[in-house]
Amino acid sequence: MAIKIKIPIQNIEKEDVCSKVEETLKKDKRNAYTIAGLMVDVFNVKKEDIDNKSFSSWKKGLPTLYSRIGNCLRKLEKIGKIKSRKHGKAFVYWYIE
Repeated sequence: MAIKIKIPIQNIEKEDVCSKVEETLKKDKRNAYTIAGLMVDVFNVKKEDIDNKSFSSWKKGLPTLYSRIGNCLRKLEKIGKIKSRKHGKAFVYWYIE
């Protein structure tokens, strides 16, 4: 196991889930997204890997990504950058700032 001593800041910023989600919502102000929609559009998850499947049936790492996106959306809503509303069975999120 290697010890990380330093890592370029640009690599950290590229890997940040929340910044990718915020950037996507900011660029597409005409549409609202569900968490699953963000997974498919932003993180290139295949729709058939998550559609009509329980978390236990998802591929490794996808439930964690779902949780990270959800936490990010709650934080962005709390600080007033996005809004959410229930639409059908899912919540949708959109950029307002």
